Order: sequence, then structure tokens, then C-alpha cells
Amino acid sequence: MDLIWKGLNLTLRIIRKIFQLIVDRPIKNGVMLNDRYEVLSVIGVGSFGIVYLCKDLKANEKRVVKQLRPSKHRIKNEMELFENEIVVLRTLSHKHIPMLIESFSSNRNLFYVMSLMEGDNLEDQIFSSKKAFNEKDSLLILSYLLELVDYIHSKGIYHQDLRIPNILLNKRDYF
Repeated sequence: MDLIWKGLNLTLRIIRKIFQLIVDRPIKNGVMLNDRYEVLSVIGVGSFGIVYLCKDLKANEKRVVKQLRPSKHRIKNEMELFENEIVVLRTLSHKHIPMLIESFSSNRNLFYVMSLMEGDNLEDQIFSSKKAFNEKDSLLILSYLLELVDYIHSKGIYHQDLRIPNILLNKRDYF
């Protein structure tokens, strides 16, 4: 019986991944979102959302637009998590945390827009660029991270996804 459940779970995961490949296609470059944001490129695709670099035609600045994956729309918990991200960003005001610009929906897709934080993520720096950090730099990065964690904890917020691909380093701010 246990083997049947494992096989069924594996089959369901495969079906879900195929469904995601069909449904979760990123928006093409050049497409306008909310009559204001021109998609320039896809920055990243995670299990939860698709993140775009966009040009804000109203402010004439680059912005980051996050879209809830279309395959997640039918899952109430996933939509609540996305909406909670928006609420959390709205309560934060720190120079090292993106500022929420707005949220909107379009064609049954949910989006929110943030300020662009320049930098390279820590994962890419370590594994793709093969950057090695000396002890001083490592402690400096840790110090900045602890400051940010302390700030968000003081607001009663817990990150729950603090890992190296979600940490951006900007030489001007850190070194």
C-alpha cells in the first residue's frame, strides 16, 4: 500500500510540473503591464512567483515586478501568502529593503511592483563568479544581515526565506 501512495504522489508531482510548464510561461519582453510597466526581462523564476525587470514609463525608472505564478491562483493559501508579502512590504521602510510601489491584478494575474535594488545575489557571487570572501568581508555581510533581520523582527515580521539567492550585495553599500 505504501508503494502505491509513493507512486501516486510521484505521478501527481509530475502532472503538477507539466501543468506549471504549460501555465507558468513568463510574460514576453516588451509587454505592458498595468499600462505603465514595460517588461524588459525575466530576473528570476521561483516556485512561488516570476520576477521581471520593467521600465516604469510614468516615473522613467527601472522597477521590479513580481507575478504570482498563474498555476498558484487556484490555491487559496498561495494567494494569501502573496497578498501577505504585499502587506509586509507596505509596512517596511529601510534603505536595504525594496519599497513597495503598488500592487495590481490584470487578466486574473496578481502582481506587485517594487523599487529596484541594484546588486548581485550572494549565491551567484559564490558559485557562478567563484568569489571568495575573506573573514572581514564575511563578518561585514553578516553584520548588515543581522541589522536587517533585527529591523524586520522589530516590526513583528519573520522573513521565512532568508537564503543566499535572496541576498543582494551592492559594493557601494557593503565594501
